[in-house]
Amino acid sequence: ERQVKSVLQQLNGDYREILILREYKDFSYRQIAEKLGLSIDQVKVNLYRARLRFRQLYERSDKNEV
Repeated sequence: ERQVKSVLQQLNGDYREILILREYKDFSYRQIAEKLGLSIDQVKVNLYRARLRFRQLYERSDKNEV
């Protein structure tokens, strides 16, 4: 849990916000699009990129803790 929060803080603000809306607040793509003023396609692209970056940072931090 603490490691997840730490990695979230390392993401840029846009990626952090979109991940929180989707994964923690359970917003639909449509709800995220409306809240952020994006198209649904752009929400999907940004979520993909945010998840990819999160995974990279998480794996890097996991190696550092071993």
